[in-house]
Amino acid sequence: GFVQTHEPAPARLGTLRANLHQCNLLQAATCSYGGENLPLVPASWNAIQLDPPCSGWGTAEKHPRVLKLWQGDKLNSLIGLQRRLLRHAASLLAPGGRLVYSTCTIDPAENEDQVAAFLARHPEFSVVTPEVPFPAGMTVGEHGALSVPTRTGMDGFFLCAMQKAQ
Repeated sequence: GFVQTHEPAPARLGTLRANLHQCNLLQAATCSYGGENLPLVPASWNAIQLDPPCSGWGTAEKHPRVLKLWQGDKLNSLIGLQRRLLRHAASLLAPGGRLVYSTCTIDPAENEDQVAAFLARHPEFSVVTPEVPFPAGMTVGEHGALSVPTRTGMDGFFLCAMQKAQ
């Protein structure tokens, strides 16, 4: 298959390209557009993995300053960006396609609340449970799966797979 990746930050784009080259992933292409402005054909992608910028609260055991860094208005701007990225991803996804939304935060506003609001605005989407077993300690709820670091021993993260109706 073909993988199109997008990273608007030049330093991170360089790292991404180096990693893809080192892994010999020739089927991956990169660009530096912001995700909410990708100039792609609507309804043309069968699968989209959306890993938006987030507060990173799931990494707080390793990086405790993220809890203080992402508060108030700064957190609200992230939530707004996540909403715009979800909306654009929905427009790019073909009927029957799957959208996986994932973050490295355990903040409900960026995870379960974000998915619930997306589903309310996009009734053509429904949550699907991936056909892989979840590791012990993960919480699987109505709007996705959450790993809490203290239960699993790994960083906290969230993921939700959604499918667009045919």
